[in-house]
Amino acid sequence: MLGLCETKLRGSGREIWDGVNVVNSGVGEEGVAREGVAMMLSDEWNNCLVSEGCVSSRVMWGKFKKGRVKVAIIVAYAPCAEEGREDFWRDVEEIYDGIGEAYRKFVIGDLNGWVGNMVVDGIVGRYGVPGINDNGRRVIDFCAGRDLCVANTFYKHKLASRYTRYGMLSKSMIDFVLVKKEMLRWIHDIKCMRGFSGGVSDHVIVLCRVKLDFEWKRQNRRED
Repeated sequence: MLGLCETKLRGSGREIWDGVNVVNSGVGEEGVAREGVAMMLSDEWNNCLVSEGCVSSRVMWGKFKKGRVKVAIIVAYAPCAEEGREDFWRDVEEIYDGIGEAYRKFVIGDLNGWVGNMVVDGIVGRYGVPGINDNGRRVIDFCAGRDLCVANTFYKHKLASRYTRYGMLSKSMIDFVLVKKEMLRWIHDIKCMRGFSGGVSDHVIVLCRVKLDFEWKRQNRRED
C-alpha cells in the first residue's frame, strides 16, 4: 500500500491507474486541481479493502481486513499555512477517534511538521532531525492525547537518510508514520527510499516494514 499526497487531481473514489487499484480523494470536478491524497493498492491489499472514506482533498481513510487482522490507514496532507489547519486536524482527530480499537491504526502522509530531534515522552524518539515548528507541535499534541508516537524517529539511520523532502535550498523530515507506541515492537524498520520517486516529487518514499499478521498466527498456535 502506497499513500500519496499532493496529487493535484480532481474527483474522489476508486480508480485504476495503469492497472493499479487506487482510491483517490481530490478536489471537486469543478475546482482548481490542488492538494489531493490517494492510496495505491496491490491486488492483495485491494482484496482486503472493506471500506473507505474520502473526507477532503487533504484527508482520506481505508479499512482493511484479512483473517482476524484489521488495519485502518489514514492518509493526511497538512496545510503549511495557518489557514485550514484547524479544519484539517479536526478531520484527522474525528476520523482517528471514530475507528474502533480493534483496528491497528496508522496515520501516514505529509504533515508539514518539524518535530525535532529531542526525545519527547515516548512520542518523538532519538532519530529525528533538528528543528520544530507549529505543525510539528500539532503532530506531537495529536499523538500525546492518543498514546501515539512519530514512528520514523525511533529507527536509527544516518542523518542524511532521515530527511523526507529535498527542496532547492532546504531539506526536512515532514512525512511521518504515526502509530500506537505499542505497535513499535511489530515495526521492523522505517526508512527513506531515495531515488525511488522517479524525479516526479521533491519528497522521497518512506518505507514502513511492519508485521501485521502476528495475532492471527499466534491464535493459530494456541488453537493447535
